[in-house]
Amino acid sequence: MRMVRSNNGWLLGFCFIVLCGCGDGSGPTESGREKVLLQLNWVPEAEHGGFYAALEHGYYEQLGLDVEIIPGGVSAPVTQQLAMNRVQFGVMNADWVIMGRHSGAKIQALMAPIQDSPRCLLVRPETGITNFSNFQNITIAAKPEDPFLEFTKRKLEWDKKNVTIVPYLSMQTFFTNENYAQQGYSFSEPFLAKAQGIDPVVLLVSELGYNPYTSCLVADESLIRSNPALVRKFVQASIRGWEKYLADPQATNRRISELNRDQTLASLEFALDDIRRLSHWDSETQQTTLPMGAMTKARFTELGTSLREIGFISADDDSVFQNALNLSFLPESETP
Repeated sequence: MRMVRSNNGWLLGFCFIVLCGCGDGSGPTESGREKVLLQLNWVPEAEHGGFYAALEHGYYEQLGLDVEIIPGGVSAPVTQQLAMNRVQFGVMNADWVIMGRHSGAKIQALMAPIQDSPRCLLVRPETGITNFSNFQNITIAAKPEDPFLEFTKRKLEWDKKNVTIVPYLSMQTFFTNENYAQQGYSFSEPFLAKAQGIDPVVLLVSELGYNPYTSCLVADESLIRSNPALVRKFVQASIRGWEKYLADPQATNRRISELNRDQTLASLEFALDDIRRLSHWDSETQQTTLPMGAMTKARFTELGTSLREIGFISADDDSVFQNALNLSFLPESETP
């Protein structure tokens, strides 16, 4: 059973870590390749598929990199690891990148393989709820520390619609309680629900206007300044890996399934179908309609403004979110 993700565990003790921690996992290995560590925000799943594809197919190795991918989990300390220079790269969603910068971390998103957020609310069909407009008179299991929840709560005025929020610990209550909803990812929890004979209503939070880039590749500004050649190589190989994964996932899915026994080939195939949609994949051309990894300052500004409005960041300085991305390592110029 998959536990609820936390996205990032930077909130506790960040100042202490910045003051006390300093380490470096980079350097040449016996093979002569440069050692690089990538910290995931969650356990190995399809949302990390492109990074594993770059490893599986030797794209990092071809550029002289010896890459190790470190699995995450609940409260994975991505920002701490980057701030302490214990890893060179991390995987985070764009909203957590912005909140990390607001808390003092000098991190930047370098590429965004998944353009649209998979964040969703799952509803039992027995509730009669079919869209956000009639989302009412229901109990929803969710994590209050996730900003999407506060955004959705305010947007839909749940305080006027008899919506009760309870902690999300597992999917067991969703399986047994017909008047129930919960947070999820559109390529994960619906698969588990269908396995229990439940065909859930999936409501994408992006339809409400909260749409952070997902599975962003992130680095600390100190690495970007000191070793831009490494950053460029890693971004280049990662983009190639994501392109490979969307087009030809079989070998990579086998690797992910070996690393995470909770992920079957069937669940990974289900997830990939949805990730292709979220990545704007064109099955005819076998390419994404936007350049792989593309990001825009406009999207980060919109997201940062939303985080400010719901109280998750307080800074009046727009640079908090405008500097949360770095477009200089992408092969294509910024897409409008």
